[in-house]
Amino acid sequence: MSQPVASAPSETDRHAKSRASHVPTAMIGLRSLSASGGIETMARQIAPRLVSMGWPVTVFCRGRYNPSKEQWFGDSGRRVRLTNVPTIYTKHLETITYTFLALIHALFQPCRIVHIHALGPALLSFIPRFFGKKVIVTIHGLDYKRAKWGGLAKVALRIAETLAVKVPHRTVVVSRTLQTYLEMKYPKRIDFIPNGVDHATPAPLDGLKRFEVRSRGYVLFLSRIVPEKGLDLLIEAFRELETDLRLLIVGDAHYDRAYGEALRETAKGDSRILFTGPLFGEEKEEALSNAFLFVLPSYIEGMSIVLLEAMSHGQCPVVSDISENLEVIGSPGSDESVGVSFKSGDASDLRRILKDLIANPARVQEIGEKAREKARREFNWDRIANQYAELYESMIQ
Repeated sequence: MSQPVASAPSETDRHAKSRASHVPTAMIGLRSLSASGGIETMARQIAPRLVSMGWPVTVFCRGRYNPSKEQWFGDSGRRVRLTNVPTIYTKHLETITYTFLALIHALFQPCRIVHIHALGPALLSFIPRFFGKKVIVTIHGLDYKRAKWGGLAKVALRIAETLAVKVPHRTVVVSRTLQTYLEMKYPKRIDFIPNGVDHATPAPLDGLKRFEVRSRGYVLFLSRIVPEKGLDLLIEAFRELETDLRLLIVGDAHYDRAYGEALRETAKGDSRILFTGPLFGEEKEEALSNAFLFVLPSYIEGMSIVLLEAMSHGQCPVVSDISENLEVIGSPGSDESVGVSFKSGDASDLRRILKDLIANPARVQEIGEKAREKARREFNWDRIANQYAELYESMIQ
């Protein structure tokens, strides 16, 4: 009788068994593992995987975003410790006060590695380095380019960029574009580890029926509603399209309420344009599963996780031609391209692209299938977590 064949160990399992040292790690710079946002999504995915590979992780949360005061996140064998720290909840003080108190807290814990996310928190990266911790900073984007920051804050974030490169033992970026920029500006090796995405399971239209939309009957925008995402451009382009498709705008404008109100004023009178507010969980999956196509008209990105999520759902991505977006979908017109781009800031070009795609649904579906396959092949969270584990290991050897 033939013996049963054991399943091959996963890449995660192989790495877990190869490591003898279990080094406690602190993650600082996000709001909480349950909050929405690109940094939070990334940490939510890699932290439990790192735990399963033998790297105990404590995530320092801002209390407002972990209101139940949960102390653990994840299942058995992948449990991440959560520690709430107080902060001052104002636009300019929230991040810096939270980061300072989290770092002080981390100094009195047995963690050997401090992993800081984003430029703002990196401003204080010298603290753990001074006290002998191994420090890694992940830069998710050049935050001083964002419209919400005034002059003084932009200066502080530019200083933070320099510190994020020069102070830590290792600096990581989420896009090749950022890597090239920083390596040309600073004489230091910058590591590239992309963002990732889970393999999506299609969700039938259910809860979203309250917005009177049908499957494949809407164009989808899903992101934070802030000026750098270019939503005003999309609304301008869509209003002049002759189509019975609807424009579903999913996101929260609490970061810039004046901008959100201006967008609603611009959309007034066009009943096809719907603002749903933020959607989470199953309803977010519904929105991504049933769109005709997905549009990301942003002026600034690091590597957009929601773009990867849309691709994993088989959506045809229509994106501005900034280098960070083209890095994900491929160069326009190439055989490897899995999306369509338009000239950044050009509403008429976006309108032309949308008009063409709406008239060619078979092309939209074909591009979406190619996007799904690329997301599955290249942006895998297990592989990304292993890259971070390898980086951690190199820091403590």
